[in-house]
Amino acid sequence: MMFRSLRFALCIVLLCATVGGGLGCAIVRSPEATYYVLRAPQQQASIAQPKGALTPVHLRRVMLPAYLERNALVTGQANSVRVTVPQYHAWAEPLDYGIRRVLFEAISPALTSPVQLVLDENQNPEYWLSVEVLAFEGALNGTARLQARYRVEHSNLGVLHTEEINLQEPAGASYDSLVQAQSSLVCQLGARISSTLNTLRYK
Repeated sequence: MMFRSLRFALCIVLLCATVGGGLGCAIVRSPEATYYVLRAPQQQASIAQPKGALTPVHLRRVMLPAYLERNALVTGQANSVRVTVPQYHAWAEPLDYGIRRVLFEAISPALTSPVQLVLDENQNPEYWLSVEVLAFEGALNGTARLQARYRVEHSNLGVLHTEEINLQEPAGASYDSLVQAQSSLVCQLGARISSTLNTLRYK
């Protein structure tokens, strides 16, 4: 009896190896993950800045809420308490790096005051810009949303300007269009920040 059972099991194994997926014996492969990056929609032409020395303003690392500190994209309806983490759609770089990079690309060309945005990790700058993301998600066929707070500070004078903004844009029907909308939102935040930097007085 045992011999018959072993022979039957061997026949099943050989049959699976021969016909592959015909009887459902094939190995099921997981879909490949798709990776995304935030990008500035268009490279803006730099605006002529005043001649002379430029005051450096250091763009510090972007702060994220804990639920965004992951590789996967996060989707959800604006103002909803529920979010979704798609299994096969992820960021190609840490999200805080991507937001910081696009902010730098959006802000730098728009500066008209004698100031220069820099990315180095100077621990004791005279001027610095801090950005805190409070919400950054969107829903397919819905809305992409960015809520953020930013501060411009001086080492001796403290906070020179602080503002919280809430931006929204149609997300489209695909993850590609969602990420494009999120890129646009980051650029809109950059435009607001550059306007602030252009109005401040620097020593």
